[in-house]
Amino acid sequence: MEILLWSRSMADGASTITALGFRTWNSSSCRFQSSPYSL
Repeated sequence: MEILLWSRSMADGASTITALGFRTWNSSSCRFQSSPYSL
């Protein structure tokens, strides 16, 4: 039971980190595309 809760918390943490990373990457890529130096 404790292992199940631990794995669930680990999965939630991983999904949260992935969401935050994707959000920051998306905002940075949009900022890069809007810059005049983008190819």
